[in-house]
Formats: sequence, structure tokens, C-alpha cells
Amino acid sequence: MMQTPHFKAVLYLIIMGLYSCGLGEDFHDSFDPSFYKYEMTHIESTYNNCEVGNEDCTYMTFDYPVFKKSESSEILQKIDNKISKLLLEDSETDNLENAGEIFINNYSDFINDPEIEEYNTPWFDVRKAEWLSIEKKVLSVKCSISNFYGGAHPNRYVMLRNFDPYTGDSLGLGMIFRPENLKELKRLGEKYFRKDQKLKSGVSYDEAGYWFKDNQFFLTDNFAFTHEGLLFYYNEYEIAPYSMGAIYFVVPYSLIMHLFE
Repeated sequence: MMQTPHFKAVLYLIIMGLYSCGLGEDFHDSFDPSFYKYEMTHIESTYNNCEVGNEDCTYMTFDYPVFKKSESSEILQKIDNKISKLLLEDSETDNLENAGEIFINNYSDFINDPEIEEYNTPWFDVRKAEWLSIEKKVLSVKCSISNFYGGAHPNRYVMLRNFDPYTGDSLGLGMIFRPENLKELKRLGEKYFRKDQKLKSGVSYDEAGYWFKDNQFFLTDNFAFTHEGLLFYYNEYEIAPYSMGAIYFVVPYSLIMHLFE
């Protein structure tokens, strides 16, 4: 992702706000981006050596970043491990290398089950992690999973996570914003949600087909710092029927700068 000077300047100011909120009490005067350099890793497993992506191919793939200095840094290892855990969501193993083999074996067992009528529909499971931003005090990652194990339609979901690059700890909304500022962020978030969804004033969420509890909007903790602003992402079935798809919106940094103070 390209990061313009404007984006870097805005995010820097945000990060200064994070410190003032008590998030970076161990202030680091220098930030060395080279420490966080990474390489993408690709793993694939296929049934009968078919070609990944073909419509008749059953396959599982992983694409994910690994920090180059992970072996010499417990903090980077900690972050890498958290990303691996996200990619293995709903998996039968905690090892990326083994996940594909298990997936292929499960498919083989299923289609060869004598109690199952002739079945030749391929399965797929595609999992990818990518960094959205690597900046001083904030690392934002996106993990996406798309799979099909039979049924009416594929399953898709996205997990956004934020980390403190100096500790490897996860950062939630409550660690970044004071309670009173979270209320204002919620108000702004609802404004951009309704704008993005083209909801007219006065139309309730129930009337529009959304599933907000007690008809009250809430900010998801599935968020990340991006080039455009603060991204909030609601997965399919989370707040609306599958037919409405994933729902996401971005609150521009220019409107929330004061909330980091």
C-alpha cells in the first residue's frame, strides 16, 4: 500500500496522541522501519496436484508476512504468532504447515465415504494476511479468509488487528480512546455508517434490515489504521443478512484527530 507524506504526517500526530493517552509511556525517540521489514510466505496444498485457482481444483493456500528479524526478537515472534493464530481460525491445528494436509485429508475422506453419494464439488480455503500500516507505535494488519466446504455459498470474513510494535500487545479501541472520546467516535462512526449505507434520516436499523441489538448502533472492535482513515469492518452475518454482504466504512483522520488527545 502506498503511503503518502500526508498520511504519514497525520498518523504521526495520531501516534503522539496515543502517547498522551498513556499508551506509550516508554517513549521511543527513534523508530527504525528496517526493524519491521518482512517477507511474504506462501503455502499451498492441493488435491491430486491440481492447479490452484482452477474451478475443479480443491486447494488451501496461506499468504502471510513474516518479520525478517523474528528469530532474534521475542516481540516480533509474538506478533508473527498472533497473525498465524488468526489465519488458523476454526482450524483443527495450530500449525500453518499442517493445516493444508489436514484440509486435503478431510476432503478425501468425505468424497470417499461410502455413505456419501457421488460427490465431485471442489472445496477451497484461501487465507491471507497483509500489513495495512507499519508506523511508530501502531501496526495494523488485515487477515482475510475465504472458503467453501460445500453448501449454498462460500464463507468470507476479515479480521483487523492492531499491535504495539514495542511490546507486541494488541490494541483495542478502549486502549486508544478515553471513554468520553469513544462516545464521540461512535457518533461519528454512526454518521459515516448511515452515509455509506445510504440510510435516510429517521429510518431505523430494524426497518432497514440490520440486526443491531435493541436497534442501537455500535462500533465494532474490528478496526484498523489505513491510508484513508480509521476503518471499521463488519463481517457477513454480523449485523445484517448475507445478501447485504460485508459492511465497512472509514472515518477520516481529519475528523478524529482531537479524539486522540
